[in-house]
Amino acid sequence: MKHPIKLITFDLDDTLWPVGEIMIKADAILQAWLKQEHPIIQEQFSRQDIFSIRDQVLQENTRIAHNLTELRILTYCELFSRTGCTAAKARQYAEDAFSVFYKARNTIEFFPGALSLLQSLTQNHTLIGLSNGNANLELVGIDHYFSHHHSAESIGLAKPHPAMFEAALASASQILDQTIEPEQSLHIGDHPEQDVEAARLCGMNTIWVNIFNRDWPDKLNTTAEANHLSEIPDLIKELNTG
Repeated sequence: MKHPIKLITFDLDDTLWPVGEIMIKADAILQAWLKQEHPIIQEQFSRQDIFSIRDQVLQENTRIAHNLTELRILTYCELFSRTGCTAAKARQYAEDAFSVFYKARNTIEFFPGALSLLQSLTQNHTLIGLSNGNANLELVGIDHYFSHHHSAESIGLAKPHPAMFEAALASASQILDQTIEPEQSLHIGDHPEQDVEAARLCGMNTIWVNIFNRDWPDKLNTTAEANHLSEIPDLIKELNTG
């Protein structure tokens, strides 16, 4: 390879940790908090009501389509407003509710080998997180491994749009004080379209994290595959020497 890999970008949810159970648990913790602190919400609104109000909020605020934090807060603002709260109180209660959810959402259990992988890779590579979700690297406890974190929330566009990958290349170029080309970068993620194919179309090297043993879509080009995070260092060596 003429261009050794200098930048490694990581998807977060379902790449470094499983997110499904985390979200279910975070929602349960939020519902328990609401039952104790604001029982009127569960008394007046069913889960389907909340989903419908969320959709309505999104239709009225299309600018936040990729800002999951603000979408959740505005949804709960609307809920509290409909119980008779003033706008100020509704916002305060909504932000309190989000804080409860967000703390739980960022209490995660890593896939085996995730932390040792990050510790190893950060010694010789610049690591940048790229996520469509709203995970917080500091709250998760891995911010010291990453030089930067771009999200759909911060960029305003979600993967597979190229904007997030382009932002990572620009950030790495600034951090390293040299132009980092796509050929010098590697994106690691679990989603075939949003991660792997999107990064490939930007000219980046890719590794598909397939811990759940899913089938690769026939319509997409094949890529390096890791069924366990411990396989990634050897795959990177192959990319660098290929």
